[in-house]
Amino acid sequence: MGRSSGVVETGAEYTPVARGFGNAAITNGAGDLETEGAATDKYASSVNHQNLLTCHCKPVKRLACAKAPLNIPEAPLSAREEGIVMSKYRLSPLAQILRAGAEREKLVFAGDAIANAQWTRSGDAGGDLHKDGQDWFYKPPKEPTPAAIYNNNGETYIPAAFRTSLAVSPAQADRIMASNGSDTATTELVTTLVPPTHFIRFTLQSGGLALSCHYFNRDQEEKKLADEDVKWHRLAGNGSVSEKGVFTPDATAPSATTIVMAEDLRDLTEWRYAVTIVPLPYLPASEVVRLQQE
Repeated sequence: MGRSSGVVETGAEYTPVARGFGNAAITNGAGDLETEGAATDKYASSVNHQNLLTCHCKPVKRLACAKAPLNIPEAPLSAREEGIVMSKYRLSPLAQILRAGAEREKLVFAGDAIANAQWTRSGDAGGDLHKDGQDWFYKPPKEPTPAAIYNNNGETYIPAAFRTSLAVSPAQADRIMASNGSDTATTELVTTLVPPTHFIRFTLQSGGLALSCHYFNRDQEEKKLADEDVKWHRLAGNGSVSEKGVFTPDATAPSATTIVMAEDLRDLTEWRYAVTIVPLPYLPASEVVRLQQE
């Protein structure tokens, strides 16, 4: 199936539309959102549920809308309400979740480019940052070798990898930075080494954003984990998730997005987990919930 990304466009109308298999992404830049067929395999089902924004983009000036369009000002409303100053230097995608072994992703400036920028990579994922002609690309790390071993007779509809066959965390992050010493733009990229078995849902709670971890069992019934059975990990960005699943942006200098992982603690012999992008405060909490529900 084709790759996909989700778009948050500034200064244009947009409505991301859910589709099947693809990479989760929040990008800056114009694009036309299109729907495609539903996922047809178990990994695709997982990705479709775990991604907040899963939309294919092609360059056009205005974004087509599935329902009533929402006009976003140059600085997203939530950013202006919280007093967050959006840098004029940004990379696209702003944040993305990738599969191990996936094709390389082109990295571009959204808006103004930084003159004489030096590009660097840091993080645990170990992806490959390289230049091809005048363009920069990020290649996710390869699939684990030896290959992970999965429990095909386990509780989850999507088979979980045994931890004995994958000794590291199943989701690894890299940060790409373009900087000339005075101006800087970054992107956060997370690679899943084995397919996520679970997914994350968003709900409003007292005006804020609450996260919960879910999965499908072998009968394809959706199950929600109890709070005490979930451990939340921050992979990128600086927001935090409480033991009750309440998301809180950093109080002093919040990142536009945060990428989090939910770990199922009920069986520590398997990697039962979910990963998602939380685009708060880039978008208001109410809009984050609305986009996931469409």
